[in-house]
Amino acid sequence: MPDAITTPLLSATATFWENKLAAFLHDSPTKALDIRLHEQRADAANNRG
Repeated sequence: MPDAITTPLLSATATFWENKLAAFLHDSPTKALDIRLHEQRADAANNRG
């Protein structure tokens, strides 16, 4: 069981990776490759649901 000293570190690490994943899912790395088509790709991805 983690002690009181390591628990905030584990929580901060989990939050960091959750934020990274949210950012990746919001704007994928392909956005930088062709910014003009990003909006079309985003609309297509939203309509797949």
